This record gives sequence, structure tokens and C-alpha cells, in this order.
Amino acid sequence: MRFEVVVLVAMLAGFAACGPASHRGGDEWGDGPAQEPMISGDNARDEARWRRELAADPWGDDAALLTDDPPQTAAAYQNADVPPLDFVGPPAPPSTWEGVQKGGAKIGKVFFSLMTVFVTLGMMAAPYLMMI
Repeated sequence: MRFEVVVLVAMLAGFAACGPASHRGGDEWGDGPAQEPMISGDNARDEARWRRELAADPWGDDAALLTDDPPQTAAAYQNADVPPLDFVGPPAPPSTWEGVQKGGAKIGKVFFSLMTVFVTLGMMAAPYLMMI
């Protein structure tokens, strides 16, 4: 009986360890490492870099974005989308403990599912085992 319990716990630990990673280190196409957004805070320089990147795009599907007639100065874009005063912002990233709780909930659901299957199979096999 102990052997079966050890095997069951080892299987559950293996299933949990083989799960998908929470964050990939590559970009969305898997061509290289993920790049951090390069926003310097200088709107004019950032816009110029953005326009160079769009113009150098080999696919050319973003060319319509370069035709803002007439292009405004960086100061004109500065306060275009000011958030309201009661704007809270994005939620804080989850803490380590919240990640542990989420992982524990997943493991609990998997364990409950497996135990439900095992108990159901045991109930199906019990009458036959009683006849032995």
C-alpha cells in the first residue's frame, strides 16, 4: 500500500513539474529573446525611432500609420490622452504567495479529479472483488 501511495505522489509531482512555463523568454514568434520596450521618455526621439522602425518593416503593412497629415509636434501629443483623476492603473503583479496559492489550487483540482476517477473505478470493481 505504501508503494502505491509513493508512486501516486511521485506521479502527481511529475505532472505538476511538467506543466507549461509561466513566462517564455522569447518573443511571440520564437525568433529570439524578448525585447523590452524602448521608451526613453523623450517623445520626439521615441516617435522618430518608431517611424524608422515602421519604415524599415519588410512586410510594409503598417505604412498607413506613417501618414498623419500633418504630423504634430511632440508637445501636441503630450496631453492627448490624459487619464481621469480617479484612474487607478493596472493591477499590481501577483505576489509569490498568490502564485503558490494558485499552484496549490491547480494541484488540488488535479488530485480531486484523479481521486474521483479512482474511487469510481473502485466502486465498479468492488462487487467483483467481493465475489472472490
